[in-house]
Amino acid sequence: MATQWPLWESGDAGRSTHRDCVEAGVRCPDQMARMAVPGRNNKLYLCGFARNHDQPYIFMTCHHPVRLALLILALAVTVLGLGILAADSPASSTGRWRTLEPGLEMARFRPPDGSAADTVITVLRVDPHRWDFRLFSTSQDSGKNRSIRQWSRDYGLTLAFNAGMYQQDYRSNVGYMQNFGHRNNAGVHPKHFSVAAFNPRRSGLAPFRIFDTEERGVKSVARDYHTVIQNLRLVKRPGINRWSPQEKRWSELALGQDRAGRVLVIFCRTPYSMHALNRILLALPLDLAAAQHLEGGPEAQLYLKLGDTELDLCGSFETGFFENDLNLTSFPVPNVIGIVPKTDSGTTGSAASP
Repeated sequence: MATQWPLWESGDAGRSTHRDCVEAGVRCPDQMARMAVPGRNNKLYLCGFARNHDQPYIFMTCHHPVRLALLILALAVTVLGLGILAADSPASSTGRWRTLEPGLEMARFRPPDGSAADTVITVLRVDPHRWDFRLFSTSQDSGKNRSIRQWSRDYGLTLAFNAGMYQQDYRSNVGYMQNFGHRNNAGVHPKHFSVAAFNPRRSGLAPFRIFDTEERGVKSVARDYHTVIQNLRLVKRPGINRWSPQEKRWSELALGQDRAGRVLVIFCRTPYSMHALNRILLALPLDLAAAQHLEGGPEAQLYLKLGDTELDLCGSFETGFFENDLNLTSFPVPNVIGIVPKTDSGTTGSAASP
């Protein structure tokens, strides 16, 4: 099992400012990459610039009297622990599906063209007839932003991951988002053409479905499903790459669906352009029918906890934002999708909301 290092406490990303850095005695780095820097009271602060911010702020705070050397050692051991975990994982054989629980499978793939020998694409395949999908939001539970791991622990989730990109208020999804009676964002984004929907309002509907908005509008989908999330589209049904070649690339967390209706949670830390990654995903034996972008770069996260199996993944590289592969931090995020086993009745209801 991976070593857990309780070194960091989440900073309040939406509220921390340059003034907070000054008051903490932190001299923030004048660059976009996060750096651990010493402050007052023997604390260490992970700080730097954030997307859409022109001032640095504190991301995380170390409340233990350790020095930077110890922190680096801790991170190194954590990486080693994650490597051991990956080696011992039920899905360590590349390209082979392993059943973790009925209706929950995991596999790791390498690009079929051999373009990047170090690339590993992790895919969780979920049967929505056996597992309930739930949406959790800071705006709904009146709490604070948390890492995906903490969201998972707070709500007893087997698998958890980002629900989508968020706005500068650090609460609202970029696209439309509703969960039962709560609307995180009531505005429909004109350029986001993918909608994930679950928790159907009546029997006879698919328990989970990714819709293309040209085929069915967001508000129409919301009339049939309690939970609706609009995000940037990657793959249009029935398996059409909708991205043009570009220079920008990033670590990617994506949500997909195969032709059998199973849900695919896809994570790739190696940075690709979305056109290139889509080509890889469509060439893999995933039978991918549709997919949407959830998050990219260092904010992309996936956490799985099932018995003694624990998988904690985070992204890193993103063009123009975090151009290195050094990130080991699970950032606090406001909106999370999680899964739990279906009850014997197989029904979902208001319990699916926090």
